[in-house]
Amino acid sequence: MKEVKIIISIFSFFLLFQTSVTFSQGIGDGDNTGSGDLIFNQRIPNSIQFIKHNDSPYAILVEKYSQKLFLFSIKDNFQLLKTYNCSTGRVTGNKKESGDLKTPEGIYYFSEIKEEGELDSKYGVRAFVMDYPNRFDQVEKRNGFGIWLHATNEPNRTMLPYNTQGCVIVNNDDIMELSKYITVNRTPIIVENEINYSYPEQTTTESDRIEIFINNWIKSWKSRDINKYMQNYYKHFYSEKKNWRRWRNYKRKLFSNYSDIEVIVEDLSILKKDNNFIVNFRQKYISDQYSDYGIKRLYLYKDTEDFKIIGEEWEEAGTLAEGESGKIKSEQEKKEKAVQSLTVEGEIKDFLDNWIKSWESRDINKYMENYSKSFISQNLNLRKWRKYKDGLFEKYGRINVDIEELKISKNENDFIINFKQKYISDDFSDYGEKVLYIHKDDGKFKITGEEWEDIKPFFAKEKEGISNGR
Repeated sequence: MKEVKIIISIFSFFLLFQTSVTFSQGIGDGDNTGSGDLIFNQRIPNSIQFIKHNDSPYAILVEKYSQKLFLFSIKDNFQLLKTYNCSTGRVTGNKKESGDLKTPEGIYYFSEIKEEGELDSKYGVRAFVMDYPNRFDQVEKRNGFGIWLHATNEPNRTMLPYNTQGCVIVNNDDIMELSKYITVNRTPIIVENEINYSYPEQTTTESDRIEIFINNWIKSWKSRDINKYMQNYYKHFYSEKKNWRRWRNYKRKLFSNYSDIEVIVEDLSILKKDNNFIVNFRQKYISDQYSDYGIKRLYLYKDTEDFKIIGEEWEEAGTLAEGESGKIKSEQEKKEKAVQSLTVEGEIKDFLDNWIKSWESRDINKYMENYSKSFISQNLNLRKWRKYKDGLFEKYGRINVDIEELKISKNENDFIINFKQKYISDDFSDYGEKVLYIHKDDGKFKITGEEWEDIKPFFAKEKEGISNGR
């Protein structure tokens, strides 16, 4: 019986994967080609969900488990251009130290190109040097060097899995083809044991929180409040040969020298590997004495629910044109309004998450903490609503609630929240549109009313009286 279940599970996974990617003819010929348009509402690798094409139009993903290298285009829509055979380190697992024969797992960039004339013949016609160990590796005290994406003069070597000293290798023809899509210090190469995929809407909350973090970091920078500013930085932060303490002293001096600071961030692009994030953006900086423009790269680490900066890199692109100061102030005002809207949206999502958790846990006290004293729905006031819900919580041993297509409307401290809701319990399930009326008072959200409209019941056994569960 167990064997039957395993076969069914594998077949189900295969069907899910096939429906997630729509394939079309790619570049090149042969078994090595497997390309396809990733339609926007289909699954995308988690690591590149929020990369922007103006940061890098292409991304390379290496999956050690399958010994495959995937080339993605980020232009317009995500598109899998081609799949290549590759080989990685002889020893499985993440690299920890020099000589362990493991391929590091993480987000990397190419720092240098080595051509055939400067390479030993075993490296083939070209090699791209990866920036291992990066800031994440240094914090984790991983060491080693000489991790490359390179070619091989042995055509069959890429057919032998786990056959390198830690590098990623592809065939000569493949490295030359890949070269057309690689820009030094721009094109990421993300190495994972197994690539995880998800739908874009499943991960938007995390990207929203990173945007909120970045905006709060900018606010503390503009305010020149050194204590708030440094709260954004990890204790093991290191940048420009400065640790956390020296960075604080350096920034404190700048804050005291400048009386006015404006910062504009554009084209935010996010890469992810587990709890590590690389955030790239174009940054405009202007103060009363100095201004510049360039590309910034932040290395973020997520500790529980908090993001911390563990490293920064900066590439100057030039100085701001005359008159840009006034333009920046105007842009900043628009940006601040957008930030306020984004912050409120994040708070609403957190409120809904807690509301759902209390509902699923069937904890009537925590659940009712989300409701206003003036609440009324389906002709029930707060007291009657509590009694009604308490009865349902006692009746059902399991409750699961999922929401999607969230829309938020705001009028000062009043909010109208629309979403589609799936409800499943032991004995009743349905699907429909819900409207929550929420009022914010003293910084707290409270539900003042609810509306519900069935779209499609799943397997309703009970439909009498007030709709069950919702």
